Amino acid sequence: MSWRLAKSLIQLRTQINEAFPARDKSSDGSIGDTAHSARKSDHNPNANGVVTAIDVDRDFNDGHDGRELVSALIASQDPRIKYIIFERQISETGNVTRWSQYFGKNAHNHHVHISVSGSAKLYDDASPWKLNFKAKASLAPPTPLPRLFKRGSRGEGVKALQNALMDRGLIPKGKADGVFGPKTEIALKQFQSANRLTPDGMAGTVTLKALGL
Repeated sequence: MSWRLAKSLIQLRTQINEAFPARDKSSDGSIGDTAHSARKSDHNPNANGVVTAIDVDRDFNDGHDGRELVSALIASQDPRIKYIIFERQISETGNVTRWSQYFGKNAHNHHVHISVSGSAKLYDDASPWKLNFKAKASLAPPTPLPRLFKRGSRGEGVKALQNALMDRGLIPKGKADGVFGPKTEIALKQFQSANRLTPDGMAGTVTLKALGL
């Protein structure tokens, strides 16, 4: 069937391209593939033939990253946003400030998924988005993003994770180094399996809550 992209998303994509003209578009997307067409998805055309979701490659080049886009969208709290999926986290439908762990097969680590409202009045609202992108020197989000620790993560949050795993006997007692390496990942998977959580080796909202963090 013929289809078109929601006007609000055309405007959003245009603004992103203008802000980051050298960005990678390898993981960009709009209309879904065969796998999407077999299930309910905003990547499929709605009854009016309109696709209400896009994927934006996370690599904006020159030191910029998709987290800047997510941060800007959270800060905007634009009513056109239905939900966002990024790094195995999903925002609450209609409330982009609240996030939880995403359990879909695609973790959305390579791109940011943005769905807009199913209301034609909103999805075809082509007014400019209020996107306050941070300067290149700082990737800190204006609004806290959901926590997610995985292989390669570093810092105090990882130390707290390691200490919680030590307390449960999953990591030998010692000094937490704050580096999420293979041993931390294995211990985390063991904890997740024992607590009937998805054993993906990544500590998101649900896993951290189960650990008391």
